Amino acid sequence: VLATGYDWQGKEVASQRSSYPVSSQEMKTIELRLDSSTAIDRVELSTSIGDREAQEVPDIRVVKETAVPKSTGKEKAADLSASADGLVASGKVDDAVAAMKEAVKLDAKNLGLYKKLGKLYELAGKTGVKLYVNGEEPTFEVAPFIRGGSTLVPFRAIAEALKATVNWNPDERSVTVTRGDSTVKLYIDSVTAYVNGKEVTLEVPASIENGSMIVPVRFVSEALNANVQWEAETQFVVINQ
Repeated sequence: VLATGYDWQGKEVASQRSSYPVSSQEMKTIELRLDSSTAIDRVELSTSIGDREAQEVPDIRVVKETAVPKSTGKEKAADLSASADGLVASGKVDDAVAAMKEAVKLDAKNLGLYKKLGKLYELAGKTGVKLYVNGEEPTFEVAPFIRGGSTLVPFRAIAEALKATVNWNPDERSVTVTRGDSTVKLYIDSVTAYVNGKEVTLEVPASIENGSMIVPVRFVSEALNANVQWEAETQFVVINQ
């Protein structure tokens, strides 16, 4: 009996064959141990009969599935990050960017992965402020930018990514956003805002840019109980719920 272990990418990382031949009549339990420095995501069992090649046998199964280590999101992200290095070395920058975008989805709070992705974006010709929410890049009508030392982003993109409820009051030129127990109210071109009814002063006011409402990303995100990280070297804003 041959046991073969594969990682999450389908690559064989370990195998073990039973040390003695057995017949189907006498076989009851065979224990095979797979040792691998890489997490094993899937195990296949097969038999070899005489000189014939190994064949899959459907009535053989892994008895203790919990004994097989599973790849974690962080491990998969690390593998993707490593593969991005090889892609860059081969001149495949766009493919490296795609690999790193998948990596940050799997390990969305790892600021180092965003920094690496930011550098790859620069290699691909994409500059300026980058914003990801929960490991993914929202769709923007207006690109994020820095004004007066604060990073401003399209309000709707943040609200939708955080699954918040938005109400616009055209008479007041104000917007109210609610997420869970938190409510934030901002006024266009005003540094005065309200968080759960309490007045606060913004460093930079909300404004309208090319038809989109732009807001200070850190203030709005933290007021809605989201975590905000800033990677200064590559100008990456990372928000996680």
